[in-house]
Amino acid sequence: MIQFKNLCTTPLEEIVRVFNLAFSDYFVPIKTSEEALQRKFLVEKVRLDVSVGAFENDQLVGFVLHFGTIVNGEKILYNGGTGVIPSHRGQNLTCRMITHCLPLIKTEGFSKIKLEVFAINSFALKAYQKMGFKEIRLLNCFKGKLLEGQKRNESVRVAKMETIDWTVLKLFWDLEPTWQNAEHTLVSLGEKIDFYGALLKEELVGYVVFNPMERRIHQLAVAPKYRKQGVASGLLQDIAEKEKELVSFINIDTRIEIEGVLEEFGLENFAQQLEMELLLTD
Repeated sequence: MIQFKNLCTTPLEEIVRVFNLAFSDYFVPIKTSEEALQRKFLVEKVRLDVSVGAFENDQLVGFVLHFGTIVNGEKILYNGGTGVIPSHRGQNLTCRMITHCLPLIKTEGFSKIKLEVFAINSFALKAYQKMGFKEIRLLNCFKGKLLEGQKRNESVRVAKMETIDWTVLKLFWDLEPTWQNAEHTLVSLGEKIDFYGALLKEELVGYVVFNPMERRIHQLAVAPKYRKQGVASGLLQDIAEKEKELVSFINIDTRIEIEGVLEEFGLENFAQQLEMELLLTD
């Protein structure tokens, strides 16, 4: 018999074991470690009290990991991982787990749940739709080794940014970043990430945020009037000179015109995800 309860007392090593088993045959195989998951828990502010596990004979067979924060005064919950081990699929466990924790989530005052799901995962997509999740936007995911020696604007100087003013950086945005690339996540990462600015006659005209530990680009933005002038290329070239291994840049809104420059630098669009949202207000 399946029982549902929160994950407050479940050892991290058990969550990691089941996580890796659940995603071992996924569309895009995913594997984590205790260190990596612990880091994610701290940075993205895990809420194990409103996360939920499915247990059979006290053994974890499925999970929903929830993370929470406050954005502009609104309490938002993020589903940062849902998985069921292969032997227990077909029992509607994803819907049952989320349904189990919804009353407590509402009591805690969260206004919405956000998540991303691979666009080709029709089974999971239908399950979330059945629960009332709505599609918000389509996202691209890139990875690869950054190529050096690409054409760039030699008038643009790239330098590490020592002072971060989000009010200024947001002027470069067309759309809000997704959860893992959002301001609140990057603030939590603190000194683990690097900001590099593109300067034209000492004016900041673009920037990139790079996480050397995860080898991940979190944000890349150029001021509207300086786009298509080699600014983004200069920023990517700077990262290419520093990082020789595979890098990733995931969950980029498809409406942002960035695919061309990323492909020029050798990154491949390996997957698309759908950002979805469940409103909890009655």
